[in-house]
Amino acid sequence: SLPNPVVMLAAVAPGPDVIVAVSSTAGMFKGEYLVVADIDDTQEDDTQETVKLTAVNPATNEITATFTKAHPANAPRSVAGGFAAGVVPTTTANGSTGTVLKIVGDINGDGSMVYVEYTCDLNTGRLYRNQMAWDAAVKAAPTVEQVLLDNLLANPDGTDCFTYQQEVVDGVPYVVGVAITLTARTQDRDPITRQFQTETKALLNVSPRNVFNVWQMASLLYMDRVQPLPAATQALLP
Repeated sequence: SLPNPVVMLAAVAPGPDVIVAVSSTAGMFKGEYLVVADIDDTQEDDTQETVKLTAVNPATNEITATFTKAHPANAPRSVAGGFAAGVVPTTTANGSTGTVLKIVGDINGDGSMVYVEYTCDLNTGRLYRNQMAWDAAVKAAPTVEQVLLDNLLANPDGTDCFTYQQEVVDGVPYVVGVAITLTARTQDRDPITRQFQTETKALLNVSPRNVFNVWQMASLLYMDRVQPLPAATQALLP
């Protein structure tokens, strides 16, 4: 998603590596697919097309892409599709693991993309949710404010906190299902037995719908709706 509505500030002629000023480059990154829409949907000639950004200059609010059609000034731009690595696959370098679930996208539904890590820290007995901007300069370590559970235990049979169902299309992995298994201990002792109680809960069918959707589109060869993982986000994975 883009946090702001975006329009082109000048007309564009067809050609390779065209540089065009836009009202805002917030949320844009190199390699992203943008949809250049018609100003007037009633016109006979359909000028809508999807272009791939080859450069983004936030300092000047300029983007570079190859255009196959002409577009007037004030033509709106938007994004469509989703991230192939919306749930970062385990096969990606520094990707998700059995104890760390890594996700990226408009997770909070407010138009701003974020990168989130859920971490099962069995050494401290805590489950963390650490959120940051998708292009944050550094990844801060989780603190007590990010604790979701503070009485976490290892699963009795050694099952990982997170397990993944992955599908591959043209060499690209997609996580289309996540199973979550957590074991927690009560904060207080049972008044009768004077023992702590433990309970294990499993969610075995958590499907990231956006990733599932782009996996389906990739399977149908609609590749201009499969967004790549931004380089700035890749730098946050380690």
